[in-house]
Amino acid sequence: MLHDTTDFDLEDLSFLVFPGLACRVLGAAALQKYVGSLGGIGASGVGSSATYAPKDLNKEIMPEKNVKTFKDVKGCDDAKQELEEVVEYLKNPTKFTRLGGKLPKCGPSKASEVRLEPPISGTLVPRYLKMEFPTYSGEGDPLCRLKGLVKDLRIDIALQKPENLGIAMNMARELERKQYFHQDGGLLFTNWGGTTTKLNTSSGGPPLGILLTGAPGTGKTLLAKAIAGEADVPFFYKAGSEFEEMFVGVGARRVRSLFQAAKKKAPCIIFIDEIDAVGSTRKQWEGHTKKTLHQLLVEMDGFEQNEGIILMAATNLPDILDPALIRPGRFDRHIVVPSPDVRGRQEILELYLQDKPLADDVNVNALARGTPGFNGADLANLVNIAAIKAAVEGAEKINAVQLEFAKDRIIMGTERKTMFISEESKKLTAYHESGHAIVALNTGGAHPIHKATIIPRGSALGMVTQLPSQDETSISKKQLLARLDVCMGGRVAEELIFGEESITTGASNDLHTATELAHYMVSTCGMSDAIGPVHVKERPGSEMQSRIDAEVVKLLREAYERVKRLLKKHENALHALANALLEYETLSADEIKRVLNPYQEVQISEQPQDFALT
Repeated sequence: MLHDTTDFDLEDLSFLVFPGLACRVLGAAALQKYVGSLGGIGASGVGSSATYAPKDLNKEIMPEKNVKTFKDVKGCDDAKQELEEVVEYLKNPTKFTRLGGKLPKCGPSKASEVRLEPPISGTLVPRYLKMEFPTYSGEGDPLCRLKGLVKDLRIDIALQKPENLGIAMNMARELERKQYFHQDGGLLFTNWGGTTTKLNTSSGGPPLGILLTGAPGTGKTLLAKAIAGEADVPFFYKAGSEFEEMFVGVGARRVRSLFQAAKKKAPCIIFIDEIDAVGSTRKQWEGHTKKTLHQLLVEMDGFEQNEGIILMAATNLPDILDPALIRPGRFDRHIVVPSPDVRGRQEILELYLQDKPLADDVNVNALARGTPGFNGADLANLVNIAAIKAAVEGAEKINAVQLEFAKDRIIMGTERKTMFISEESKKLTAYHESGHAIVALNTGGAHPIHKATIIPRGSALGMVTQLPSQDETSISKKQLLARLDVCMGGRVAEELIFGEESITTGASNDLHTATELAHYMVSTCGMSDAIGPVHVKERPGSEMQSRIDAEVVKLLREAYERVKRLLKKHENALHALANALLEYETLSADEIKRVLNPYQEVQISEQPQDFALT
């Protein structure tokens, strides 16, 4: 009876314990899978990105198909000239050994590397031995690593310092019939069959990295594609933001996959756009980004000689890149892609207009001169807007009016003709914009006026735009003071015509622009007698900051008083121009000239500088 009871107790216990244990095991497995699906807890966590990774990691990385050539790139001739040698390298990787033609230095390993051809090294046995010779003292002797030397061969190194020939090799008995000797900086290797192969020992590593910098829209990506097109090599494109994701380790893995795919297609170009997304200065709290950057640095150091891989990158913010990324030996060639000058703009416009029907009144040269400060993207947008405008109007050809409409839309914004504005507000806007225009016309160093309007555009109720007559390379103090005066023209006109109590918030944007400009003159350009010719750091001490603020206020008050005297002198012209704006709403430079001719104002001629009533 007791025995039966014991059996019952054990059976009952197993009935209770085993289901509970099974639930715990299954629950732990489910938890592990759930946590792993969230991207892991690190290299040793339960779920890593290698197991639960995005599906695109399993896809083969393929090069871009839509490549360009140098014929498609205009307005950056200097940058193209700097990159022509890259095209030559990609066409013949063995011709160039290091970007810029640098000779190698005696020093640590990896300074130079020579690889014996497989037919040579495979003559004796199929087993290879990598041998390094890291210590050299002879002046002018290249440091090289010989790969492919068969196992158990002994090599004696004799330095020929007086002749600076580099390395003389006396082979052991197994290779008595092999000969090594120098000729024209190369190492000639004669194998058993008498075939001679020249190995370049006076070379450094391959071209490493090229960093394209410049403002947005100047054509950095297009230039990289053009190099691939000119050399007829594959082009691998990645944006910096594509490497990072919520999964730990995905960025580093994507970097490895990219370089592995490129090595299979060599010679080729790897282009990383907006590299600042992964290459910015490393911070302690950005562990996942640091891993991606570390992997990129490792891959850049892993290029073999003559592999024919060029790594290119582009950024608008070169100042924030990690120093380890842009040091010599990685991104050791920095090329600035500037905004095009007038000749470059004409070439870009001709390129975009060549396949479009144009009316006889289109003057591409005049359009290029009238668009200073426009980059390649702006000009492409201008042509596209004009083409759409012509299509909407049912025109068979693009004319000058449609191109002017497109330019105004880019500079001034889209018109908001349906916006209701009271007559009082419209009158105030007319005098405000007339004040800007009168000051610009009567102040030496100010940019000529392009157009004035009281039609709301974008967030502004009215606008006066100015365009310099030519491309600017530097700005004088006289020109900066003129900009301050023009900024004050709108507020002073409101005060003179409507009274001090009736000034509006419409000049807030002008005052902000003027304050920033005055601060720039004082703290950055050294254009203050009180502060002196110094560049003040970003966060100066309290005493220096107080002195800077006092000088900024002084410059603004002086500008305000100058403008007040000027507009009082030209008050009749101010009334005439305001009335013309109320009647016609938009006036070009020539129309403003005709309005002001009776008042003997200065002559009007033709980047953009906008003063908007908001």
